Amino acid sequence: MRLSPFAIIASMLCLPAVPSAWSHDAGGIQAQYARLSAPLAKELRAKDAKRSAARVRAYFEARRLEVDKRKALIEQFGLAGGGPSSFEQIYIRSTLWPAGHRFRVCFFDGSTSARRHVLDVFEEIVRQTNLRIDRTDRQCPDRKADIQVKFDERECYSYYGKDALLVIKENVNIPTMALCGLSGPSWDEQANGTIRHEFLHALGAAHEHQHPDSKCKDEFRLDAFRKPPAFDPDPVKNEHAIKVNILEITKSYPRDQLDVIKYDPKSIMHYRLQARYFKSPNASCLLTANNNVLSEADWAFLRKMYPIE
Repeated sequence: MRLSPFAIIASMLCLPAVPSAWSHDAGGIQAQYARLSAPLAKELRAKDAKRSAARVRAYFEARRLEVDKRKALIEQFGLAGGGPSSFEQIYIRSTLWPAGHRFRVCFFDGSTSARRHVLDVFEEIVRQTNLRIDRTDRQCPDRKADIQVKFDERECYSYYGKDALLVIKENVNIPTMALCGLSGPSWDEQANGTIRHEFLHALGAAHEHQHPDSKCKDEFRLDAFRKPPAFDPDPVKNEHAIKVNILEITKSYPRDQLDVIKYDPKSIMHYRLQARYFKSPNASCLLTANNNVLSEADWAFLRKMYPIE
């Protein structure tokens, strides 16, 4: 999976053998990159390292002006007393889909009912936006697809937004979303939470636990991710995965570029990790349950991202 300091490119692994403390995706980064050509892997890694949160802010300011110029100006200059609005999530501007986009999703495997279920979950999300889904049951590979799903994968991951199109263009036989064996016929909320998490990545969302306003950065016991290696047996690859999956976003972005973001511990993009990964059993980022549904903040920001006009 592709990881990015700004949100491990929507890719984190969902290992069936790993305790449920791993929320949704935690180690698919190497599998994601390994299938790409060296040039494309290098390009996507570079994009992950260079995306500017300032551009994200500029994008949303522009969108608000388009939707409501007067309200945007009032907020921008603090004329209403509250100052600029804050955002509850982290999204990558360059990966966002155009307004009104109708997704074409194909599947490499899975039963008709499993495919239908995944599309149902995705549709629940996009129904609150200006995006839409073409419900045609498509078989991968499909060069006209936006998202190529494969159930029979060890990892759970998804490329960020439109980055999936670059992958399909280079090699149409590569899945852009993997669902770590979640193929039904029964579906519990943790499985559905995993699917929702990956589709949020596919819409351009990042990881919430890497938020600079959270206390996670001070609460993590990083050596626990190294001994034993949490993501990859290769120490160099494991360290890279730690950077893009775990470390604070400001390891790659200046803090002043991210002050527009508001930390949301209830976000579905927040990892739930085992207690051994924290210095204290009372750590604020040590969630007591998986965030399997979108939080109010997730929904609010999603609507700002893809507003229904």
